[in-house]
Amino acid sequence: MGRALLADPELPNKAREGKLEDIRRCIYCNNCRLRHATKELIEERGAGLACTVNPELLREKEYEIKVAPRSKTVMVIGGA
Repeated sequence: MGRALLADPELPNKAREGKLEDIRRCIYCNNCRLRHATKELIEERGAGLACTVNPELLREKEYEIKVAPRSKTVMVIGGA
């Protein structure tokens, strides 16, 4: 459950509400485990906890979603 919660901290809430298709799933790439480092290594190399499917992990303030000043109509082509 630890890696799953790193990928999507809202997983329990989404599951309780029945929004299973909205859950961002862990892909078991081990990026979170490989990048986990000691405090000294983080200071030296800038390494730290990371998640492939959740780029905002530990950067929630930096990636805070803000309302756009004006709305736009967009088209996404080629999305999976």
